[in-house]
Amino acid sequence: FDHDNRKRWPGTPPEPADWRPQHDHSALWRTVQRSGVQSFGNPQAAALRWPLNRSEALACLEAFIAKALPHFGDYEDAMSSQAPRLFHSLLSFALNVKMLHPLEVLQCAEAAWRSGHAPLAAVEGFVRQLLGWREYIRGIYWAHMPGYESRNALDHHLSLPRWFWTGDTHMRCLQQSIKQSLQTAHAHHIQRLMVIGNFALLAGLEPQALHRWYLGIYIDAFEWVELPNTLGMSQRADGGVIATKPYVSSAAYLQRMGDYCQGCAYDPKQKTGARACPFNALYWDFFDRQRERLGSADARQKTGHITALYRTGLFRHAYGTDFGQIEFTAQFCQHLGQGDCVMKKGVALAQAQLALLHRKETLFCANNLSGCIKDSQRGCIIAGVDAQRIAAHSCSGSASRPCSRATVPSRPLTN
Repeated sequence: FDHDNRKRWPGTPPEPADWRPQHDHSALWRTVQRSGVQSFGNPQAAALRWPLNRSEALACLEAFIAKALPHFGDYEDAMSSQAPRLFHSLLSFALNVKMLHPLEVLQCAEAAWRSGHAPLAAVEGFVRQLLGWREYIRGIYWAHMPGYESRNALDHHLSLPRWFWTGDTHMRCLQQSIKQSLQTAHAHHIQRLMVIGNFALLAGLEPQALHRWYLGIYIDAFEWVELPNTLGMSQRADGGVIATKPYVSSAAYLQRMGDYCQGCAYDPKQKTGARACPFNALYWDFFDRQRERLGSADARQKTGHITALYRTGLFRHAYGTDFGQIEFTAQFCQHLGQGDCVMKKGVALAQAQLALLHRKETLFCANNLSGCIKDSQRGCIIAGVDAQRIAAHSCSGSASRPCSRATVPSRPLTN
């Protein structure tokens, strides 16, 4: 039911009121401060919104089933600056500290479907997250530890930007997701995977540093469940043990699934220039610098569809005499039906002042490949924004067209 569960939230139905209890731990927080323990984020000492015992956890479960589960499936991947909780269960903390048993949660969700209270698509999506993914992650952790925590298959070593501890960045999606995490000790799976984790993977941040950050910031983060999700699912530092494809996207996915791009200093539809969204340039830079690991024959068994895209030319490039001039070329005709259009678009990498070549009879890499593969490999590549489609017979560029200069920031990004 994935197709039914990828809707952007339009503002209705309204987000339910927060059903979690409040606890005043101001005295405890003063004790923590007096002891000299260093911390970051908002302790919310006067109004801690998490259950502290089984009866409170059961009340939270009941409220989720009654108020949110019917709409959970439709909007489980949506992002909204106006409704940070949307229809998520917020039960992960209670589950991970064993105030709730996974089976009883699953039985309540199943009963909601059987009674007609919640649709099958919503219940299946919730059950799969809990019974499918959570137990799979548990198995990965115990099968591959110790040693799993030190894996860094993509050789990423950049330090986390300083704004991971403040949220003070001009990229609104990261600003919203990180500040929410600092404020509430929680973010839903798309914020963790496709906003924060997506940026970290594209930018080449060290997976162990990101693991420590996730482990410290989220109230539901315990190593057995957080570590494989971060190093494996999000950062692919395990070399493909958990998943065959890297979970990355350009700005298109973020714009399609939420409102974070509204009011952002960067434009998700711009690929070059001062206002170009950094996710666009970082996306292509990631696949270029990882072509040996993701596109080689040795990688074919673990990244079959990604390798095929490199092999058939979707990521093929040629370096000119000037290293600052990088030409991406792609022949899309073999991926499209007879008479269909091909796509043409200039793409900049994440190096400052990168020139885009515009040569005759060159097809520049499009910024939307998802149309080529979405029917068979959903999410294999979630790329780009509104690529320009032109007829196959008119794909040649203009020899007189001037080169455009990219003014995207060099890695590591600090803003």
